[in-house]
This record gives sequence, C-alpha cells and structure tokens, in this order.
Amino acid sequence: FFHETNRFGQLKEWIAGLVEEVQRVRKLLSFVQQKSVVAWELIPLLDKQRQDLMELSILMESATDVIECKASISGLLSAQDDLGASQQIQHGRSLLKQVQNLAALSSAEDQFSQYETLVVANLGEELVEALLDWKSFGKSPRLVQMVKGLTLCNALDKVSLDWKSFGKSPRLVQMVKGLTLCNALDKVSRLYSNRSLDVIRMTVRTTVGEFADEADSSVKTCVTGMTFETFMDCLDMLFEQLLEILKGAVGVQGFGKEEGVHLDSVQPAAELSSKSISELMRLRKEAHSLVTLEEMKKLWDVCLGFTTELERLSDYKATGLRSTLLAQAKAFVERQHESSMSSLVAALDSERWTQCDVSAERQAALTRLCSGRAVTSRVGSTSSSAASSSSAEASDKKPDAEVEGIRYKVVWSSLLLVEMIMTNIGCAAHFQSLATNVVGKVAELLRLFNSRSTSLVLGAGAINSAARLKSINAKHLSLVTQCLGMTISILPHVRAALMAQLPTKQHTLLSELDKIKKEYAEHNEKVLTKFVTIIGGIVEHGLAPRIASCDFDSRIGKENCCVFLDGVSTNTRKMHQVLRSLLPPDHLQDVFSRILAYLDGKLPALFDVAAGQKNSKGGVFAYPKTDDGKRQMLREMERTTESLNGLPGVRPWEFQAIRVLERKLDLTLVEEPKAAPVEVAVAEEPSSAPVPVAAPADDNSEQEQQQQQQEEGAEAEEGAPPAAVLEEEGEGDKNTPSTTILDQNDNDNKNDVTVMNGSNGTADHHDDDNDPTTNDESESIRTSPVSKVADGGGE
Repeated sequence: FFHETNRFGQLKEWIAGLVEEVQRVRKLLSFVQQKSVVAWELIPLLDKQRQDLMELSILMESATDVIECKASISGLLSAQDDLGASQQIQHGRSLLKQVQNLAALSSAEDQFSQYETLVVANLGEELVEALLDWKSFGKSPRLVQMVKGLTLCNALDKVSLDWKSFGKSPRLVQMVKGLTLCNALDKVSRLYSNRSLDVIRMTVRTTVGEFADEADSSVKTCVTGMTFETFMDCLDMLFEQLLEILKGAVGVQGFGKEEGVHLDSVQPAAELSSKSISELMRLRKEAHSLVTLEEMKKLWDVCLGFTTELERLSDYKATGLRSTLLAQAKAFVERQHESSMSSLVAALDSERWTQCDVSAERQAALTRLCSGRAVTSRVGSTSSSAASSSSAEASDKKPDAEVEGIRYKVVWSSLLLVEMIMTNIGCAAHFQSLATNVVGKVAELLRLFNSRSTSLVLGAGAINSAARLKSINAKHLSLVTQCLGMTISILPHVRAALMAQLPTKQHTLLSELDKIKKEYAEHNEKVLTKFVTIIGGIVEHGLAPRIASCDFDSRIGKENCCVFLDGVSTNTRKMHQVLRSLLPPDHLQDVFSRILAYLDGKLPALFDVAAGQKNSKGGVFAYPKTDDGKRQMLREMERTTESLNGLPGVRPWEFQAIRVLERKLDLTLVEEPKAAPVEVAVAEEPSSAPVPVAAPADDNSEQEQQQQQQEEGAEAEEGAPPAAVLEEEGEGDKNTPSTTILDQNDNDNKNDVTVMNGSNGTADHHDDDNDPTTNDESESIRTSPVSKVADGGGE
C-alpha cells in the first residue's frame, strides 16, 4: 500500500510537468504563427522539395558529363589518342552507373562498348606490330656504335642483357596501359603469340622457296631437290632469321615483366622453330646418310649451335631436334660402316700382296694417332687443294710406314684399314653420343681384315680371288706379318683415342680391342709357322726322294755335298734371301730358329726313313759301309750345318744332327780346328711387334751366284736333276702353271701337303714390277708336281 502510494504521487508530478510543457509549446506556436508569413505546417514539405531539387541537379550534371564524355571519345580516336579514349570510356562508364535509370542514356553503354572494341582493335594491331618488330630496334646505328665501344672497353659482358630494353618506348607503354584499362591485354597477348608463330611458318616457307629450283613447288619437293651446299646455305639463313625472332620474343617477355603483364611467346616460338628444322632434316634423311664425313660434321656443328642458342634464349629443351640430328648422324655412321666393310672386302679380294708406298698424308695420320692427336684433322682439305698438291704429295711418298720409330712394309688394304679406323675415331670424337657404336664398328673392321687376310693368304684364297695370284709365296707371307705387326702396334693408340671419347662406365667395351690384339698375335704366329711348313714340304716331298741316289762310299773325297743336302742348303738359302729383305731382324731370327730346329731333327730322320726304301728308279739308299764313306757323310752334314749357320742375320743353331749320325754310324768325326763363328747380336726376348727392316746385303749376291753355279755344275756331274728346287721367276716354260707347296690348314698332318695351282693373275693397282722388294731370284717358292694330291686330285 505504501509503495503504490509513492508511485501514484510521482505520476501526478510527471503529469503536472507535461501539462506545463504543453502550455509552453502552445505559447511558442502562437508566437510563431503571429510572426510567420506562411503557415508553419508547410515547412517540412518545402524542405523535401529543396532536397529533391539538389538531387536532380546532380543527376543532370552526371548526364551532361556522360554526354560530353561520349562526344570527346570520337575526337580522341580521330587524334589517335587511344589511351585518352580508353580512359574516357572507363570514366564514362563510371558516370553512367550514377544515371543508369535515365531512359535517355540507355544506349550509352552500347556506344561505349563499340568505342572500346575499336580502341582495342587499333591498340592491339599496333602493339602486335610493335612487338613483332622488336628485333629492328637492335639494328640501329647507335646500338652498333655502343656495342663496338663496349667491346673495345672489354665491358660488353656487363651489359649483355641490355639489348632487351631497346624495344621499349613511351608509345609502347601507353598502348599497354590502354589495353590494360580495356581488360584486353590477355587477348592481345594471345594474338601476338599466334602472329609470331605465323611469322615463323612464313619465314620457313619463304626461305626454302628462295633456295629451291622451282619456287612454286611444295616444301618437301624443294628440300629434297636441294644439293647439300644449297641446303646448308638455306639453313644458315633460316637460323639467322629464327634467332632474330626469338631474340625479339625474349625482349618482349622482359618488357612484359617490367610492366607487370604477361607477354610470353618465347616457348611456343622456340618449339615451333625446333619442329620446323626437325621436319626439314627429316625430309633429307636419305640424302644426309650419303654425305662425306666433313659435310656431316658441318651439318652437326651448325644444327647443334642453333639448338644450343635456342635453348639458351628460351629455356626450352629441343629434344626433338637433338634426337633427329642424332638419328641422322647414326644413320650416317651405319652407312659409312657398311661402305667401309664392302670397300675393305673388295680391296682384300683384289689385293696382290705387294708392297705399296705410303703418302705423306697417311704417314701424318699415323703420326697423329701415335702422338695422341688422332682427332686433329686437317682443316680445309678440299678436292681442289688436294688436286693442286698431288704432285707434291707424290714426291713425299715413302716405301715404308713408320709407327713409333719402327718401319713396316705394308700393302694397300692395310693402309685402307688404318684410314677407316681414323675416320671412325673422328666420328667418335665429333659425335660423342655415338662413341659406343663406333667401338663396335672399329672391332668389326679389324676382325674382317684379320679373318679375310687369313683366308686369302694362309688359306690360299688369293689364288681364286679377284687378284688371281699364281701362288702364295714367302714374300706374300712376309708382307702379311708386316701388316699385322703395324696393326698390333697402333691398337693401343686406337684404344686410348676411343677411351677419351667414352664415359668411364663404358670403358669395358674396349676389352674387345684387347681380344682382337690377341687374335692378331695368333695370326702372326701362324704366318711365322707357315715358313717352317713351306721348308718342311720342300724337304719331305721334294728333296727326300733324292736320298736314294746318294752313295757316300762313292763320294769319298768330294768337296760338294750330296744332291739332298745341297738341295736343303740351296732352298733354305733362297728362303733366307726372300725373307731378309722383307722381315725385321727379330722375325727373321725367330723364323730361321724354327727352320733350323726343324732341319736338325728332320734330316737324320729322313736318312733313316730312306734306308731300305726303293726310289722311283729302283735305287735303295744305304748308310756307308766304309769308314771313309761314313766320314764323307758326316763332313757333308757338317758343311751343310755350317752353311745354314752362316746365313746373315740368323742366330747360330747348335745342331745335333751330326751327333745323331755319329751314333748311327758308330764313328766319331774328328773336328778340324777352325775359327769361331761370329755371333749375331739378338734381343733376349724377341717381341711380337716387327722392328725396322734391314736392307738385303748386295755384296753377297755375286758370291751366291758363283756358289749356285758350282752347285748346278755338281748336280750335272751327278747326272740326277733336282726334283724340287726354289725356282727363279721367269725360268722354265711360261705356259706351264707354277705350283707352290702350301698347307691350307695349319692343323693338317704335315705329311699331307696341298699343291696349289694358279693361273696367270691380272694386273691391277698393285703391280709386282713396281715392288722394290721383288726380284727374279726371290719371287716365289715353287716346286714341280711330284705326287698326286690326296684331297684335290690331279698332279
């Protein structure tokens, strides 16, 4: 109750205050009414009208601005102020947003859009043309002067990238800003990229057409119909123009980065340039496989230089162009290898195995190979220069090839093999990606020469080959050993030259060359053994039948040897005369050590075999019965061994044949005092590689001729003409085919000897008459047919 009473009292106070306020307001209104002209009720309405008039004024001003903006755009376009026009368009659009409800300005937006399209078209074309012509800014005389000055001051590297800013100009900046305002820069960037690609395509077509014989032909026809020189000129011009386009694109890209806009056409331009060149190369794939090595090197260098510059400018990996170039280089190496293999086979088949001269150019190539400069070739060796210097080269020819101070007598096919190996080494050095393939090619060439020469000489295949040799003689075998020795001596240098071009992980491929070196050494050993086989065939099949006619009891007191021992000495001496002029001293000693060892054991054995056997005339050999006859036999054997040990350059052999005969005859020959034989200085361990060839001694020729005449006279006195001798070239009936006793297989039984018959050979570029080592006395080792051939039949 008390609380409500208090509230009611407060409420009465509030009501009394409000009544007083109402009375005060009434008095104020009455005063205002007395003083006012217009009724006070209209004041709020008048204030609202004033606000509406102010808004209408602002709206009319905006509409006026829009109209003025529209009117100014056409004038700016006429004045080619595209940047101002674009700015007015954007300003007009911002004003139009304020009066967008005015029906009178409803078409203003469409008009602004039309103006904007026109501005973008004008600015876009002008900007694209300016960007495409960016390269022209770098050709100004002022730029050339600056580059020369910086070059003289050695400061060009410090400003090597400044060329990118030469295309920048105020006008270009205005165009970029104008297009940015119109939000059309991305569209123009795409237009510039497409236009630059069109320029590249047009450049390729136009350049190819300029070098083609028929301008209206297709690109394929034009490219395939060009000569190599024309195509290289076309590539040079293309590379120059494409690189200029790429440099301009790089400059535009740098300008875009500075302005904060995207103007990147470098990658597409580099990709299209790479594909265009790859396609042109692909069209000439077959033609490029037939070019020379120098031409292929030129093509490789030019294309690789362009590829490197393209990748440097664009950061684009031109894998397509590189793979195309590598594929064509590989096709060239394959075609060259096939040609080399066929050429080497043809050269070996027509090889007459006669010594040929070595030109100064080939000797220089060997010297470079042995000195570690195998990949250093002569620069500018054209056909014209070769023709002009042919006479000078002819005068510089040498009879021997020199390798590391050692001289070798070689044949043409061996020099051709060296030339092919040098060519392959050059390919491995220039096309290092193909070095692994080249190692296999070199191995194939070396194995072909080894196997083919084995078949032609040791297998007597040269008698039926294109060379049509009459026989395989000791001179041919000697030249084979010289060629093999030279190849063995250069193989370490070939291995080192190829190793320099191979990665470390692929050095194991060179083990194939080590195997080939062993194969060559085995071949050389077989050839040296063949000399012993030749002497063995002559002794066993040609001279052994004469033993039956030897009666040492009736020869007491004669100074000359019996027909058998005299034939052994004569044939061995003639073999020595042939080999001495062709083999190096260590090989000569090796061969004759084997021959003398063979004779030491074979001569007593042949006397034992002949004892008790009848010859073709019914005679029977018997050991001498009297002591004088026995001494005569021992003395003749002694003279024979002394004659064999007296051959120049031959290591004296300790013959045991006399001791064997002494035990057989039960008689000891008292040795007469004589001067000690002169020892021939020899190496302790003869190397398999040949050493310098010693010239034959001319002062012994007359003495040998006199001795031969005495021997022939002694044979005439005996009345038994020899059945087998080393015939001199040119003697006898020219129409009778000569024969050479030669085993076709080293593994055959030594008692089975094949008699190889051959017809007169046809002459080619290897003429025996031009060989300084050939003479009438040492031409060949021949024997008359004495028995039927077991395998082949005939006599």
